[in-house]
Amino acid sequence: MVKREIEVDEYGSWIWKDDNAREPNLVLFIHGYTGHPEATWAKFPSLIRQVDQGFDSGFDVASFGYESHMVRNSQGIADIAGRLLTFIDAHAHENKNVFIIAHSLGGLVTRRFLIETFNNLAQREFFKKIRDVHFIGVPDMGASRAPRSLQGIRKINPLAAELRRNSPVLLDILRAWDTVVKSCSRGKIALPKIFNYVGNHDWLAPMKQVIGEFNAQESVRIVAGSHISIAKPHNSENDLYKLVTRNILSSAETLATTGDLPPAPYHARLVVKADDDGYNAQWVEPEETDSFSLILPLTAEDMAELRWYLETYLQFPGAGDYVRAHGIEAKFESWGQNLSEAIFVNRAGRKMRDGLMKAANAHSSNLLTIGASDPSVLGQPWEMMRDETAPLTFQGVTIRRQLETSSEVTKFDMKPPLRVLLIVSRPSDIGFIDPRNSIAPLLDALDALPPGQVSVDFCDPPTLAELEERIAQARRDKLPYHIVHFDGHGTYVPQIGVGALAFEKDDATTELVTGAQLGEKLVRLEVPLVLLEARRGSDLSDKEIYGSVAPALIKSGVGSVIAFSHSVHVEAARLLVERFYQALVDGLTIGQSLEEACAKLNANRKRWLHQGPNPETIELQDWFIPQLYQVGDDLALFPGGHSAVSAATSPVEEPVSENGTLEGFPLQPMYRFHGRAMEMLQLERDFRNYPSVLRGYG
Repeated sequence: MVKREIEVDEYGSWIWKDDNAREPNLVLFIHGYTGHPEATWAKFPSLIRQVDQGFDSGFDVASFGYESHMVRNSQGIADIAGRLLTFIDAHAHENKNVFIIAHSLGGLVTRRFLIETFNNLAQREFFKKIRDVHFIGVPDMGASRAPRSLQGIRKINPLAAELRRNSPVLLDILRAWDTVVKSCSRGKIALPKIFNYVGNHDWLAPMKQVIGEFNAQESVRIVAGSHISIAKPHNSENDLYKLVTRNILSSAETLATTGDLPPAPYHARLVVKADDDGYNAQWVEPEETDSFSLILPLTAEDMAELRWYLETYLQFPGAGDYVRAHGIEAKFESWGQNLSEAIFVNRAGRKMRDGLMKAANAHSSNLLTIGASDPSVLGQPWEMMRDETAPLTFQGVTIRRQLETSSEVTKFDMKPPLRVLLIVSRPSDIGFIDPRNSIAPLLDALDALPPGQVSVDFCDPPTLAELEERIAQARRDKLPYHIVHFDGHGTYVPQIGVGALAFEKDDATTELVTGAQLGEKLVRLEVPLVLLEARRGSDLSDKEIYGSVAPALIKSGVGSVIAFSHSVHVEAARLLVERFYQALVDGLTIGQSLEEACAKLNANRKRWLHQGPNPETIELQDWFIPQLYQVGDDLALFPGGHSAVSAATSPVEEPVSENGTLEGFPLQPMYRFHGRAMEMLQLERDFRNYPSVLRGYG
């Protein structure tokens, strides 16, 4: 066995390497404010390096140092986190698993490092390397009782300013970390195990400062000692030393056995059928159970109230409307709990619920599928289901709908480039929607991909004949589309009893295309995903379920359909499309991407009542409008995300000034370009048929 210690930099950083180990683990120490890679820890690193402690084989040990003088520093927490990334990139590239032990400020640096590497896809590999983090005396909310010497030097010392109680920097870290935790849960990404250790005489970071006290994802232990002494165990029998080393060795052993295998997915499927007494439900996956009576939680009156809130309230809200809307919002929590209790009512249902939540907590892929052919069942807002904590959608449970008799679909070839067919239909004889509101965010999200990884085609003109030609050409070229995105109007046609999308005829008037008609076209392409950004695209009638667009497409063989249960505000559509496509190209599955989009809608509830600068807004809870119809696997259309593509292919970024504009360009104007959308569309139509020349003054 060959062990050698290497001093790395001027701050005293060092590495103790095992040259004989292949892909060794790394134990990394990170000191706190005014600390040092050696002095902070006293005997701690040397105890670990003793032969009989379990770290003598298959482990490297390192200690990271940085500038942290009491009086003057030139770097803040984010700067040090950047240096930590450089250190790990340079010296831990051969280490498969990294276990961090961080004291005081070192813990804040570590949390910022994890936030930055999670949010930057090109750096997420470093986030995934971190398996355990042991926080020792970390003041997550700032120094509880900072010494007076620290109070007086904040103007010349960024670290001192950032470490004050509830500083903006620390509050931002807390908010960003909460987002990372939720994103990991929704995206089934393994979060590092977090352990907090608090000294019983720690005056700077007492128990009330520890984030783990408020976060079930982090464990907390109280150990004997002060803020300084708890980081200096004097022997291997010390409480903190035994806890830290035992947890690291246990994690390393588990990882050596299981590797990076994801937890087993969990799929619960409930089939609901109408009978003479109402509805009969039965769990058929993961195991078949006895059937039970199902009473739909939301009555016809509730559904009418919900439709008023989502579609009418925004039009011309008055004082009475605000009161009515707030009253409806007050029912959302009880509606969500009633929806949950309706299907998890008995012992078998509670077992399914526990399986779903256990899988969600383990970051496993898990699906809750409602299978039915009755429109009243599928029309219930199942996305609102919640427990006492939050909606299940925001806890990592993908909720989807199927027809009662849905069968498996063809396995799709998901090789890049990602091919998207956009159908932007604006017939001249129905209500006009400015296409610039929703198409631009979609294109911006796809533009984030490296060159050659995405191809976007427009079905122009948006006619059924042009769609047929596009499909035929794709088949001839053997270049199928992965996504067909329809942006326009959808409706239920009572004369024929079916749902339909509003395509254009050659003269730009409306041609209603039923879900069955569209499905017949798309099934030839074996399309994995159709996104119906259409008003009432998934609206269900009291007629046969196949008469609605989304279920008809599923019946025709489309793998997944995303549609809206109600008319959606253009700002909500913009937010949803933007986040959904970003999540897709980040490598999430269709269901996970929709969860991300719904979370963004929930976090951004303001909907403007008119366009222009500083418009009047109202808050609307419309995050549950998007609905997922899906058969078969919940696919990732871009497995691995665009971070898997070599950075060498990334596009060259334009130079940006401090105010966020391109270099040499003025500030963004307060008034944006509005209007003339219909005239622009008419010009586009004219260009299709006639050679045109535009003349005018510049």
